[in-house]
Amino acid sequence: MKTALVLVLFAACAFAQDQAAVTTAEAGCGPKDVRFDAKEDATQHPVPQPESGKALVFVVQEFGEVQCKGCALTKVGVDGNWVGANQGNSYFSFAVDPGEHHLCAN
Repeated sequence: MKTALVLVLFAACAFAQDQAAVTTAEAGCGPKDVRFDAKEDATQHPVPQPESGKALVFVVQEFGEVQCKGCALTKVGVDGNWVGANQGNSYFSFAVDPGEHHLCAN
């Protein structure tokens, strides 16, 4: 009886997925075939200034004290275009116009 209840619960969850929400979330990503080559440079710490009328967005990837030399690359997209990538303990920034945006990390 418990097995049947668990199967019904999982089936209900699978059918309850909102395809519109999934499509909206994927709208932030860029094309799937784009590749990045990110390199960590601990000697540079730029202090970017936002352009007039734009917001400056920082994307931070932090693994704590773990040394992560072979960590996976994390691509970041906004409104259907890739804007950068992080690898290891790193960060980058980019400017966006005011308004609603869709952010994606892959």
